Amino acid sequence: MKESYPWLPDTSWRELAPFWEGLRRGQLMLPRCPRCGRFQWYPQAMCPGCRHIGLEWVQVAPYGRVYTYTVLRRSFVPGFEGRLPLIIAFVEMEEAPGPRLITNLIDADEDEVAVGAPVEIVFREVGSDVTLPFARLRRKGGST
Repeated sequence: MKESYPWLPDTSWRELAPFWEGLRRGQLMLPRCPRCGRFQWYPQAMCPGCRHIGLEWVQVAPYGRVYTYTVLRRSFVPGFEGRLPLIIAFVEMEEAPGPRLITNLIDADEDEVAVGAPVEIVFREVGSDVTLPFARLRRKGGST
């Protein structure tokens, strides 16, 4: 599903190409050290844990939990006025401890959100060749 979005990230940074390509395929790809297994964000040439040179990009399941969140009620970016309030969440991925994904929490009211709430990452095409990850609450019974 393609929708318009008022602000698009720069996807031309070569080091992040596997991340953006994965999103376009509906996959969450994160960099991990092949030696110690540590996930990291932003990708670096050397693992800050074991000092191994080189990373591998691995697909992680799109499930996580809200680490923290805030509600944006006023935007200084043109085009977001009709989207407010906007819930912005830091999400810890279940299969990738360490990095936290900063994203919008969609299809939820702010009174439903809590630290620790389970979420699923969904992928939406928002511009020409740009897909973004959004979080959606995982509700009891498995429905989103």
